[in-house]
Amino acid sequence: MDKLCLSEKHCHIFKGIHLNPGETELKILVAGDLYPGGKNESYLMDKNSAAIWNDFLLETSDHDFNLVNLECPLTTRYSPIEKQGPNLSIIPGVINGIIAGGFNVITLANNHIMDMGEAGLFDTIKIFEQNDIFYSGVGKNLIDAEIPLILSKGDFSLAVIAIAEHEFSTASRSKPGANPLDVRKNFTQIQKAKESSDFILVIFHGGNEFYPYPSPDFQLSCRFFIDSGADAVICHHTHVASGFEIYNNKAIFYGLGNLLFNYEGFRQDNCNQGYTVSLSISKNRINQFRIIPTVQKKNLPGLKIMRGSEKEKFKKKLISISNIIINSEELENRWFDFCKSKRKQYFSRIFSLNKLERKLFAIGFPILWRINRKNLIRINNLVMCESHRSVLLTCMDEDLSNKPG
Repeated sequence: MDKLCLSEKHCHIFKGIHLNPGETELKILVAGDLYPGGKNESYLMDKNSAAIWNDFLLETSDHDFNLVNLECPLTTRYSPIEKQGPNLSIIPGVINGIIAGGFNVITLANNHIMDMGEAGLFDTIKIFEQNDIFYSGVGKNLIDAEIPLILSKGDFSLAVIAIAEHEFSTASRSKPGANPLDVRKNFTQIQKAKESSDFILVIFHGGNEFYPYPSPDFQLSCRFFIDSGADAVICHHTHVASGFEIYNNKAIFYGLGNLLFNYEGFRQDNCNQGYTVSLSISKNRINQFRIIPTVQKKNLPGLKIMRGSEKEKFKKKLISISNIIINSEELENRWFDFCKSKRKQYFSRIFSLNKLERKLFAIGFPILWRINRKNLIRINNLVMCESHRSVLLTCMDEDLSNKPG
């Protein structure tokens, strides 16, 4: 597939670059979210798994390293943690199909990797180590989770730093989990990795589910990673494809969508479509990139590469999204519209509305005994002020740790 760009002016830095004598080039493929369950599970138990990967195997076989985000632990132990949202897990045997798909690097910094607690995480790591699969973004504690994965080819080294927004999987000084978003610490991680690596790739798991644009704050974080020294930033988590931009001559891909994610509620058309990024890289630069759109089959297991009119329609949509991303005013307008659509949902949760109150609020009844200006100012202050928010989070973490059930 041809390179997909906003316009020629955005592509010039990826054209006509010649390697210096003796310079190594590395080809990496980065895919989005993988939940190897549902209709795909039995097929992924098979080491051949041709019915799952189809023509996608032509791509993975052509790269040095193939990365994917595994959105669940591999374990037979059912020990779900308390959290908001589903607890995902899958039997370890699906590793056969993941390997058969050509994936040899797994990022685990996401909001589901701790769904089965410490046991689920450690079972997953054990499976990877037994199968010689590299992984990034988790650890037995925060210090361990912050360590980047270093991949090499000849004298060329690539650092993979996987980061996740704070949810229920975040590592702490005393608990295992995922490497969290903390731009101050992430800056240090990137800077340290640059001391020993030729190319820094940040994999960022975050954003608002089913929303195809980054929030203005999310965009600032991604751009900050570039300013900190990253050579590319690639994101996933939203389950729908987002666009990309070239920022300071570096590429940011704001959401790859799903690779395979057969789970109830995640199979509508926009969740079935996603894309994979192919990067040809050398020291501190991308020589070329390609976007490979894929689609999950609706009633059958597996995926295929988009072709023909389906691919062209997807390209046009991706370019449209990308053009909004680089227009700060338009991006902010989309964000405000999205937030307005979520107002009732978020206010219902934060004020713990009962069933009657939710119904009244949903039809626009002003339930002033709960949602009034005084309460909004009070909550806004607790959430907005960094010092108040720090106290609030520490207190909630302590209570959740000490009061199960």
